[in-house]
Amino acid sequence: ESHGRPGAKCPGPRSGCQLAVDRDHGELYLYGGYAKAPGEEEDVEHGKTYDDLWALSFGTMEWRRLKKEGVGPSPRAGFSMCFHSAGKLGGRLFLFGGGKDHE
Repeated sequence: ESHGRPGAKCPGPRSGCQLAVDRDHGELYLYGGYAKAPGEEEDVEHGKTYDDLWALSFGTMEWRRLKKEGVGPSPRAGFSMCFHSAGKLGGRLFLFGGGKDHE
């Protein structure tokens, strides 16, 4: 749990998301995931697969939603992700695999 400013925006509850750390800038990135929500019918749940990207600042402990540049990855859960900070590809997140649930 992060304790930022009351009423500040933050990602909603989810499973199957991934986290990666940028030590140089003191941030934690969160991408994607999956959540179930109650449907209109009793005892029926529908799922949502996310394609949002968030950053948590370790300095302020506040989340901010980031805009993806270019063609971003599709909504997914259950994937792998890492952050690369060195060389020509510095400051990039890499994702591999995962899937989208169509419940």
